Amino acid sequence: MRRRELALLRALGALPEPDFAQALLMVPDALAPPGAAALADLEQLLHKALFADFWAAAAAPAVAALAARLPGFAASARAYILGVLARTYRRITLAALAE
Repeated sequence: MRRRELALLRALGALPEPDFAQALLMVPDALAPPGAAALADLEQLLHKALFADFWAAAAAPAVAALAARLPGFAASARAYILGVLARTYRRITLAALAE
């Protein structure tokens, strides 16, 4: 089961590519790994630009343990977030960025 979760996490790290949604659709519900729902929630938080909530959810013990097995996951999430912010804002204060 951990391999499927790791594959989904790797696909999540490839955002904005559609890999995660495609991988999630390819796994039947009966075979979905236990962490699939949590990873789907993380994806939704990123797509909704709820970045503080994303980091809080990513810090949950089960997700953090899985993410620790995938080097570069946090860096790829930061890169996605910075890309969203760069496309959205011409200028942003440090206080707004910190949120």
